[in-house]
Amino acid sequence: MATKLIYGCSYSEIWVHPKNWKTANSKKDLNKNWYVECKYYDPDYSDKYPKGFPYRKKLNRFKTLKERKEAAEILFVQIKLLFEEKLYNPITKKYMKPKTASSDKLGEMWIVESLETTYPNLPITDKTKKDIRSTVNSFHRVAKKLYPALMTKDVHSGHIRDILDFMDISNNRFNKHLSYLSIVFNELVEKRALFHNPIRDIRKRKTVKKVRKILDIKEFKNILDILEKDHYTFYLYTMIFFYSGSRSSELMKLQVKDVDLRNQEYKIVIQKGKEYVETMKAIIKPAVPFWKEVISKAKSKNDYVFSKGLVPGPNSIKSYQITKRWKRLVKDKYGIQEDFYALKHLFLDLMDSKIENNELNLSSKLASHTTPGITNSVYLVNRKKREMEMLKNVDIRI
Repeated sequence: MATKLIYGCSYSEIWVHPKNWKTANSKKDLNKNWYVECKYYDPDYSDKYPKGFPYRKKLNRFKTLKERKEAAEILFVQIKLLFEEKLYNPITKKYMKPKTASSDKLGEMWIVESLETTYPNLPITDKTKKDIRSTVNSFHRVAKKLYPALMTKDVHSGHIRDILDFMDISNNRFNKHLSYLSIVFNELVEKRALFHNPIRDIRKRKTVKKVRKILDIKEFKNILDILEKDHYTFYLYTMIFFYSGSRSSELMKLQVKDVDLRNQEYKIVIQKGKEYVETMKAIIKPAVPFWKEVISKAKSKNDYVFSKGLVPGPNSIKSYQITKRWKRLVKDKYGIQEDFYALKHLFLDLMDSKIENNELNLSSKLASHTTPGITNSVYLVNRKKREMEMLKNVDIRI
């Protein structure tokens, strides 16, 4: 199945040759031609490459099966990043730039074209932008059948509802599409391409909220033993993540200069809507040794705490690499169903269960949740300091 990009471009599923690359264990397999490949489609070059442009990265320079397999796994991630986030076009060998358009032009555009022009320039997280791209791609497939000439300025809620109904999707997916489309339509309203956000007139559907699976503490300890032995840097990151209550997207942007080990604090930037807010977070006692070990490997205060290989370095990496590592090293290998983010819920649950006097709601403070109350945030100016000191002395060990 092709992954849609901007300007009608797309790329096919990524595959590896030889087909048995994952299970290859013979020296004879090294004599085969190893490469990672996909097909890239650009409508401007459909005559020249009607079956797609073959984008191939060779692996024969790696001399062992282990190296070739690891390189293939890395290329799966790098190719996706290259096409989806850096917008690289291998046919033109150029990085595509999102289009911009005036309000008048946006209003006169076909609705899908205005959505595709607008969302790449929104000041939102990479993950949200990726989710919006997926929604817009689904919207595109149906809109070209139902409303191939609908201009943005003429759009109303009935058009949007017709398109979503035609998709025949679950209630949960329906609601997510509404949320992501609303973000883009808000921008179009601000630019006066239309005068009302049509999503506001569409009711969300009722859904059943599923119980999030939390790892059993014994099971988690077994996983940690394996990671500590076989994947040590990932083990260190897992322990820091587990004890932090932060998100991987926040930790990936953390630099060494923002970590104060002496005072057991670190500063992160949290995106809330269109705003970025600096927040000080506590390093609780059990986590201190892990932080010290990672920070000791840094060569510069400007290094990112978690760079390539999950060690300090000059370049930041994307948070989805953590999810992929967890899937490859834990879920696929040991049949674990819970995702990496379940560790955050496990720790916050332990915080609530083991702290008897939880009047300050420490678990929510550690996770940077915003409630309760204006009284605490405005009048009790020293309360945050007291909360931080209490968090630093929390001693929950697994």
